[in-house]
Amino acid sequence: MYLDYWRLRDKPFEVTPDTRFYCASPGHEEALTRLLFVCQERSGSMVLTGDYGCGKTLLGRVLLRELARDARTQLALILNPHLSALEFLQTILFELSGPKEGPREGTSKVTLLNSIHQILIHNTQSDRDTILIVDEAQSITDDEVMEEIRMLTNLISIFNLWPLASNC
Repeated sequence: MYLDYWRLRDKPFEVTPDTRFYCASPGHEEALTRLLFVCQERSGSMVLTGDYGCGKTLLGRVLLRELARDARTQLALILNPHLSALEFLQTILFELSGPKEGPREGTSKVTLLNSIHQILIHNTQSDRDTILIVDEAQSITDDEVMEEIRMLTNLISIFNLWPLASNC
């Protein structure tokens, strides 16, 4: 109804963020620059905070779009981290290896960690960066998942998008 009235091509205000509508405010531009810097400098992990609805998920998608242009970067995106520690590792392996090579039912934690480690070794030898983005990280309630993230920071660049109080 409003598409015709306002002569719009796409529905505005959809639930899923669309990078085509990214409008970089000074705060968003600074955050994106810092995220890209951490990736380019291989500086470890970073946490992006901000109030609900300020654009963290959209910024994460813009970061993904920018990084996807570089063939030397392998990305893993976790959209729903409300998982057990084992499911979290399974999701990382699935994201890094794809459905054909991803974890099989009943895979042990040791096997998952070894598989992830082999991917990281291969990426390092191939001069590729491995980046994990955890969106909605505030929904992690399992201390074991937080410990897995902490342990993975020794091996992989991780971005947690937390909705904590902050100016966007």
